[in-house]
Amino acid sequence: MQTNSIQPSSSSSSNSTATFELTELDICLARCTNPLTTITDELIDQLCSVTNSQTNGPYTTLRFLAYKAQSPQESEALHSLLVLELIAKRGGYRIADELGKFRFLNEIIKIVSPKVSILLLMIIKCYSIKFFPPVFGKSNITKSWSTYH
Repeated sequence: MQTNSIQPSSSSSSNSTATFELTELDICLARCTNPLTTITDELIDQLCSVTNSQTNGPYTTLRFLAYKAQSPQESEALHSLLVLELIAKRGGYRIADELGKFRFLNEIIKIVSPKVSILLLMIIKCYSIKFFPPVFGKSNITKSWSTYH
C-alpha cells in the first residue's frame, strides 16, 4: 500500500511534530472527488479496487463521499454523487453492503436539498432495484419510491 507523509509547517513554538499518513485510498478519493477531474472508467475501477482491498475501505469511502456531498459548492456535491453512483453500480458487494447500512443512509439524508434531492433519490432507487433481494419483490420498492417522489 502506497503512503505519503505530510508534515505540517511548524510556525508555532511547540516541539511536537504531527505526521499525517496519506494512504492510496485517500489519494484515490481526492482524485475522484475533485470537480476539475474528468471521471474515467479506470479511475472508478481503481477506487473500487483500493476500497475493496482495505478492511474499512467501504466505510471510509462512503463516509468521505457523504461528507463531500454536503459541500456548499454545488459542483463538488454533484461530482461526489456521480462518483457514489458509479461505485454503487460497479463496486461489488462490500460497497453495496455498506450502502445499505443506516449510518450511511442517515449521513445522506442530511444533504437532501432541492437541487440535489432528485439525483439522490434516483441513485437510491437504482441501487435498491439492482441489489434488493428478489424475495421482497419490486412492488415494495415502487411503493417506497412513490412516498418520496
